[in-house]
Amino acid sequence: MNYKCVFLLLLSTLLFTCRSTEDPVEIQAQPVNISGKIENYQGIYNTGKMTYFDAVTRTIKDEIFPIDSLGNFAISFPLTHPVINSIYFDLEGGYYNDFLVRPNTDYSLTFRGQELVFNGASGADNREMSDFKEALHAAMGEKLERADTLHNAGLSISDYIDDQKELEAEKMAFLENYREEHQLSEAVLAALRSEIRFKTAHAWINYRYTYESGAPRPRKSLPENFYSDLFTAYPVSNLEDIQTRVCIDYLANIMSVLSRESIDPDDKVLYFKNNTNLSPEELELIRRLFEGDRSVTNKQEFKDLAREHNDALRELDIKYRLHALLQNVQQVPTALARDLVIGQGIAEHYYENSLVPTDEEWAQIAGHIHYPSILEHLKAQSPEQMEIKDPETVADAGGEAVEVNLEAVREKYIDKYKGKVIYIDFYATWCGPCRQEIPHAKRLHQEFKDEAVVFLNLCAQSKEQDWENMKKQYALEGENYFLTNEEFYLLSATYQVDAFPTYVLIDKSGAVVNYDALRPSSTKALYDRIRELL
Repeated sequence: MNYKCVFLLLLSTLLFTCRSTEDPVEIQAQPVNISGKIENYQGIYNTGKMTYFDAVTRTIKDEIFPIDSLGNFAISFPLTHPVINSIYFDLEGGYYNDFLVRPNTDYSLTFRGQELVFNGASGADNREMSDFKEALHAAMGEKLERADTLHNAGLSISDYIDDQKELEAEKMAFLENYREEHQLSEAVLAALRSEIRFKTAHAWINYRYTYESGAPRPRKSLPENFYSDLFTAYPVSNLEDIQTRVCIDYLANIMSVLSRESIDPDDKVLYFKNNTNLSPEELELIRRLFEGDRSVTNKQEFKDLAREHNDALRELDIKYRLHALLQNVQQVPTALARDLVIGQGIAEHYYENSLVPTDEEWAQIAGHIHYPSILEHLKAQSPEQMEIKDPETVADAGGEAVEVNLEAVREKYIDKYKGKVIYIDFYATWCGPCRQEIPHAKRLHQEFKDEAVVFLNLCAQSKEQDWENMKKQYALEGENYFLTNEEFYLLSATYQVDAFPTYVLIDKSGAVVNYDALRPSSTKALYDRIRELL
């Protein structure tokens, strides 16, 4: 590392470490207005889709808008703070992202093939950012690509973090040199600095997973100060920090760690004991499951327990995640980061499961939230109406009520293929790595098209219309199903689905061979593994 890089990194660290107080934060949704033009519009789709999310809840929202016969469209939506790379368009099979949008601003866009052009004065920031990123990739593209694979390069944690920090320093040095010769507004400069810094933070926190077997799995051990050092080195203190997608995802990973991954099974069992009337024998079954013993799900006692108390246990499991999050969030050193981690936790664990905190829970949450505007925004984002239904059933596509329990869900999607090798792909429509595997999956299907193999694609935690569109756009092969939240909850616990994509391999007898099976892109290694089971 050259001395200039070292100096810049130390200076950057000093500036953020010495900040004694956080900037005041006011969260308020303001309108964004976009007018667009698709050049050479083919008219294949008469609607387009814009997807976006912010740092407060990270709830993925879709806006479907009409496109006229000339390829023109207009769209308005509320936004709480500037965002980079967490808004993207899906138009006529094209995918456009990696741009900056600010609240209370009007934009004029032109979609020219695979290129997105920002027109007029309001597009100046994006033109500056695009020019810089093009120059950065031209100068450092090979290093940037290498950095994205370091997590699986067998490096020690210290070597991995040192490499990421060295790259951060080099990118900062390149930025400082670039701005001496090119126009960069202060807003763009702040955004680029934030993106560079939190790219390192995001890479650091993702080191907790290993990808040696294809699917992400928690590493067996991490240094005791792994998270405390990370949180101290990369605090989230102001709105400039949270505008970048990598910072939003960094916060989402913190939320996942504090609410789901760093959990003491004894504490969770005690929570269940204090909030249910389960017998000691039933609590012991649950303890074994929490400790990672998946074989317990095959026991008749557990099946009976799940059938009788499925909805109550599911809701209690969700509520425990909020309980754990509020217990652990003080590990995060800045008030803004704590507020946003809590906000994303409420949105993911409660709102996405059609739950709203009780008055007592809101009081507990308010005791941990520092900024009143964030608390008010969270309350405003809660589901306006709860769907009323029999807790023991949901309606199928034909409107007929069907029982939702693990046995029924497994029979509906998986057990009916017993006698064949089953390769399951748990994925989501918004998952980038999931989309990247599609071409490899198609080659995999062709390889075994005449064999006793079922390729089972289970879409979860997504919008059903997005799934329908994705099936058509990518011509998905195999057996395709859309899981309700209830169905995914049951299957994810049984098949150890902690992230997307997750692949599971089942032999002809119905026994799980690999909970973390190789990805389709593993090609020969996966092909050989499947052939062993035929």
